[in-house]
Amino acid sequence: MKFRATLVIALLLIGFSPIVSNSSAESAYEFDTMGNPEVHTGPGGKGYINFKLNNEDNTQNGAFKFEVNVNRDALLDEGINLYWEHTGDNGGTDISAQNKTEFTRQIAATLTVRYINLTIEGLDNAEPGSFEIEIIATHTDQDEPEDGPYSEWITVVIDETYGIELSMAQGSVIETDGNGSVDQGSQALYMVKVKNTGNADDDITLELQDYEWESGISPEGTGGVGGETYSVEIDAFESVVVQVKVSTVGENVEFGEYDNLTLIATSGNNDEITTNMNFTTVVRVRGGVDLDVSPATIQREPRDDGSFAPVNFNFDIFNKWSEEVTVELVVSDIAIGWDTPEDQSITVQEFTEESVTMTITPQEDTVPGSYSIKFNASVSGESDTNSAEVIATIVIKGDYNIYISTTSSEILISANKDEALQSYIKVENRGGSTDIVSFSYFAGPGWDTNTWTIEFSGDMSLEAGEEKWVNIIVRAPEGSETQEATLTIVATSLGSQGSFTSETTIDFRVSSGLTDETPEETTIGGSSYPSWLPLVIVGTVLLAGIGGSSVYFLKQKSKGAANQEFDQGMTAPSDFATDTGDEWGDIPADYDSGAAAPAMDMPDGGGVTVNCSGCQTPLNITDPRRPISVQCPSCAATITLEDEQAAPAPETPASEQGVTVACPTCQTQLMVSDPTRPITVACPGCQTQLRLD
Repeated sequence: MKFRATLVIALLLIGFSPIVSNSSAESAYEFDTMGNPEVHTGPGGKGYINFKLNNEDNTQNGAFKFEVNVNRDALLDEGINLYWEHTGDNGGTDISAQNKTEFTRQIAATLTVRYINLTIEGLDNAEPGSFEIEIIATHTDQDEPEDGPYSEWITVVIDETYGIELSMAQGSVIETDGNGSVDQGSQALYMVKVKNTGNADDDITLELQDYEWESGISPEGTGGVGGETYSVEIDAFESVVVQVKVSTVGENVEFGEYDNLTLIATSGNNDEITTNMNFTTVVRVRGGVDLDVSPATIQREPRDDGSFAPVNFNFDIFNKWSEEVTVELVVSDIAIGWDTPEDQSITVQEFTEESVTMTITPQEDTVPGSYSIKFNASVSGESDTNSAEVIATIVIKGDYNIYISTTSSEILISANKDEALQSYIKVENRGGSTDIVSFSYFAGPGWDTNTWTIEFSGDMSLEAGEEKWVNIIVRAPEGSETQEATLTIVATSLGSQGSFTSETTIDFRVSSGLTDETPEETTIGGSSYPSWLPLVIVGTVLLAGIGGSSVYFLKQKSKGAANQEFDQGMTAPSDFATDTGDEWGDIPADYDSGAAAPAMDMPDGGGVTVNCSGCQTPLNITDPRRPISVQCPSCAATITLEDEQAAPAPETPASEQGVTVACPTCQTQLMVSDPTRPITVACPGCQTQLRLD
């Protein structure tokens, strides 16, 4: 409440001498109020006080000045405006338009002038209070009586007033029909300005009535729906904003339904002072549509000529607004190369549904897979549209069939060493469609995923009928010598979206003698050899009828020399004996393709060394167990050592055994036994294509 000051206004009455004489005779007049000198008003109100001046005892006419003794600007700040409105009867004048606080009037001798009117207005900012104001009357052309000028005091009382005003505030969405909108499962928000129009502070109670859907009132910006009632203290002439929410969450409502709501505001100063506001909320969305498509997913297989049958998509479009609209249906996203169909336009009445069909034909020779098409429906000409989007899928079917296999179900590896298995695992695309294959695994007995590791080279693309080696790296933990572990490798067809898989199981056995420090070690199935080959190849020939064995050492050159011999092709046994100076060279070899070359104990006790029957790579076998099967790290041939090595089988003649060549990319030794020329073969290590003429 503003500070109140008591304002005092003085009115001075002045006597005058008769005009007909120059004497200073004492004038005689009286100045009084007419009726109650107290006036009550309030903001926007108006009151009056009338005065009279009695000049009957004078024999001469006189000029009198009437004035309000007040600082008018200070009084206006208090919300009060005073001004003379009429100069009285008997020839008076209306001077209200001049808004004066003083005026002068000639009053004839022996005359009394009544209804000299002073108007008091309460301005809009007038707050409760009481003010004492002095009104002065002065005789301006005659001497004043000894007790003049004369004055009267009036009292202006600004009464307390009470009032409430409700109006819609910024943030409310009211449509042109004066109603609000709400979607299904949503909330409508009304921002309401509550103003205290009275000049006294007030505690106003707000209450919601006459509604069905969940509704509530709460302070601006709060969450939730709110309660049914809310009270707020508002200073005089001030206002606050509250929020009213109407919720359809959990309500079973259909588009076009509506609910009414009444907000009632009551003054705490006077419960007879009330006002209300009505709301109607309609379930609708401006520019809103619902869009459904059928079928959502459909399959197509290519015809014999590679083309596809067209697909008809049927759409149901629902108008969520309360007026007729035109809806545009367009394809917003489609597979590259496919023809985009023309846009569709359809008129839909308020709260009704219409159907439309759109046809899409997959591009000829589209590879198998899933193709998504996005459709968008929006209201034409609506800037604030609430469009709808659906996605339909065309699945192009393909012929998928993959197969993964190993050249051996058991692989001998070293402990604490990365072993690259480059020619043990093969994957084949036995289907009629190009496919992408991914690889995974699951551990079997002995395979601890915390200590054993495996790495795949990534997904692999395969044309129809194509096969490739799978490059993986495994590592057995340190200290795992002689341990065994089982691993199942799974190949998954990504083209079939995982519908086709194939798996193979491998048993890994950790060697007890091949370690990182063993110089004879090579990468299993790989192409990296030591920089030198053993200088001595030990052969054991068991002679029938002698009852014993003779051991001969064949002097070898370097690895390069050995490879040169292999490149030139193996000669007949007699030629080989002549080349090496071996007197037993005329004895023909009798090894079959699956047996190892004769084994011989090494002089230093380091195991035995045998030549691979497939590619002649020397292998150092330190494991004393017999029988034992090992796999050649170069060509993946399986070699078995019995308890006592049997007599060597006849060796395949060189002409039948073929030739050994080194891959120019990774130096892997390839044994080519097919005599066909020209011939192209793939390196098992790096898949490089080699041509032999």
